[in-house]
Amino acid sequence: MKIFLACSYAPSLVLFRYNLLQEFRERGYFVTAVAPDFSEKVQKQLENIDIHTLVAPLSRTGMNPLSDFGFLNHIRKALLIERPEIFFAYTIKPVIYGMIGAWLARVPNRYAMVTGLGYAFGKNSVKQQIVGIFVRFLYSFALKKAHCVFFQNHDDRNLFVKLGIVKFKNTAMVNGSGIDLQQFQFTKLPDTPLVFLMVARLLKAKGVVEYLKAAAIASAKIPDAKWLLVGPIDEGNPDGITKVELDQMLQGSPVEHIGWTDDVRSYLEDCHIYVLPSYREGLPRSVLEAMAVGRPILTTDVPGCRETVIEGENGVLVPAMNSGALADAMVFMATDQAALFRMGVRSRQIAEEKFDAKHIAEKMADAMGIKEID
Repeated sequence: MKIFLACSYAPSLVLFRYNLLQEFRERGYFVTAVAPDFSEKVQKQLENIDIHTLVAPLSRTGMNPLSDFGFLNHIRKALLIERPEIFFAYTIKPVIYGMIGAWLARVPNRYAMVTGLGYAFGKNSVKQQIVGIFVRFLYSFALKKAHCVFFQNHDDRNLFVKLGIVKFKNTAMVNGSGIDLQQFQFTKLPDTPLVFLMVARLLKAKGVVEYLKAAAIASAKIPDAKWLLVGPIDEGNPDGITKVELDQMLQGSPVEHIGWTDDVRSYLEDCHIYVLPSYREGLPRSVLEAMAVGRPILTTDVPGCRETVIEGENGVLVPAMNSGALADAMVFMATDQAALFRMGVRSRQIAEEKFDAKHIAEKMADAMGIKEID
């Protein structure tokens, strides 16, 4: 029995889907994962759990229809050769073009996961709205070919149902990709001056601008605090912050930009408060990692983010795109060390109760009808 899985970013197979891939293998299935960018390191990590890999041409952020249809045809041909019983895709282009390719190749069981809405569902410019209309049309065509679509928050599912992209009966809910609770273990808050941390690709929709502005405001009242921003510039992303823009914003800022890291655990362990002022998420993995380590969460009251916080128990919610409210919350949280300790413990408890990656992988495999093969 074979499963064919498609995504637009190979490292995500290890970062976000490793437990799911393991679950597929443990149930006796042969698994092929397709993506455009397998590094030697990722390839080796997947080989360790006997995952076969296949490179397919795809521009993750580009908007060239001919290139995207080339990916569709590549997937279709690969599926005709592999003849899997199950096709599963996540991230926007593999979901759209991969699902159509799987339908054309007559794969009998087809599944998709919507991990977030991204640039195409924003309304900040005419271009963005035009792209959104086109993407919603493609989503509607492709997801009607799926037997089940997994969502990571109720807001995204309700929107897709309301827009007529999917039928409610063909959807299922999961608590994101989950988090490996053994890899991200609880640690006590450090006995050091206060550290705020944000980990994200440098996109406007992640709230990077608001984080920088809020830090500048809050630093006047908590001058001993430290602010860190960890994450890469996302070249070619239409919502990305360029290096020139970032350098300008960092001038005179209390925020230190670290750049890319492939292991955030040391930064999480060294921080006191984790911050993500995103405009919208599927369900933010970085927040789950911070919760598992036992950190209070300061995030926005928007789809995806609000699912991670019980107000006052493990963190604080603020309005999106409001640097003033974010700064006030930073100062408020900084003044109560006992509350920070309590919130950190509660974050870990919630991670254990709701976001264990192993349990989520089992639930998804069950929903796909994947039974153990003797």
